[in-house]
Amino acid sequence: MDAFDLAEPVDIRRNLPPEFNDWVVSTKWKERKDALDALLTNAKVPRIKEENYSEIMGILGRCMKDANIVVVTVAANCVEAIARGLRKPFGQYKHFVMQAMVEKLKERKQSVVDALANAMDGVFLAVLPSRNMEKLIIGWIDGYIGRNATGTTT
Repeated sequence: MDAFDLAEPVDIRRNLPPEFNDWVVSTKWKERKDALDALLTNAKVPRIKEENYSEIMGILGRCMKDANIVVVTVAANCVEAIARGLRKPFGQYKHFVMQAMVEKLKERKQSVVDALANAMDGVFLAVLPSRNMEKLIIGWIDGYIGRNATGTTT
């Protein structure tokens, strides 16, 4: 038995600020970061209530593609917290974030790569053993390498 089994499930959307949806699409990186910080605060609980988090996961997938590395790092931290808090039910959301995280691994900033690695660890722990996960990852990596290999010389 661990903290997950003993904890009361929490709906992570309940205490989000009313401006959350406006902030995550703001042109100001600080507002996007503040929105994600609020989500991260809510998501850092031992157990997350099973609800429909498709909208939030879609937002996090888009944030993974953000030009600002601080926003990407906080988004990755959110993915990790949500994956660890939901566990197996997180599997239905992996398609929202995994490809964007794999593509962002090219980032040179070590803190971003570490956050992405932790998020992927959380996702893998939540969805494994999944027979399709290995195929999905190989497909994403092959697609990423294929797109980036064009135009290069040997």
